[in-house]
Amino acid sequence: MATNQAATRESVGDPNAAPPFVSLSTVRSYYGAVRWAWPAWLPIGHVTLIAGPQGVGKSYLAAHLIAALTGHVESWPNGTSLADARGPVMLLDTEAMRGSYAERLAPYDVGDEDLVFPSPDGDPAYTPRLPDDMAMIEQIAGQLKAQAVILDSLSGGHSLDENGAEMRAILRPLVALAGRRQIAVLVVHHANKRSQFETARLTLDRVRGSSTISQF
Repeated sequence: MATNQAATRESVGDPNAAPPFVSLSTVRSYYGAVRWAWPAWLPIGHVTLIAGPQGVGKSYLAAHLIAALTGHVESWPNGTSLADARGPVMLLDTEAMRGSYAERLAPYDVGDEDLVFPSPDGDPAYTPRLPDDMAMIEQIAGQLKAQAVILDSLSGGHSLDENGAEMRAILRPLVALAGRRQIAVLVVHHANKRSQFETARLTLDRVRGSSTISQF
């Protein structure tokens, strides 16, 4: 790290060195216009957050999205028709829910070629560890040419303080994964319990943990 930083400082002072920045046209070429997996709801190349209290159906929604992303239903949850070609999805299950996912996806005929779970040792019960497993996750996403990576849930996959800025150690790699691979990344997260003074309508203030989580 220090060596790279020193090299960057030297290049700034060297008029013959390549400038250590990129242009607006380079950024436009890299990202392009925003494309959508699920139009207006699930952007490609970005991280999307589903947040809500327990028991409202977040994982059921994620299961329907898996079926849609892999082309096993005729429409998105809001009735929008599927248009683009579909492909495989990687599910990062951190709450020992993969048995339930398998059961929920059975009626959609989602198969082995459609959905995979990362497991470096072949254990079907392996729980992803974030951010330690991010390099492996990105490697699998690239090999599969995955359409999306779904993390269910954020809280179950790490031991960091959700009320602090250290959550950036997880969110930044997920953002980088979405951008580099140009795939949709969906993060399922829990909300705080509603107080007696709050309305039933969910706001960002009720997303559990630091605002760092919703920031990205």
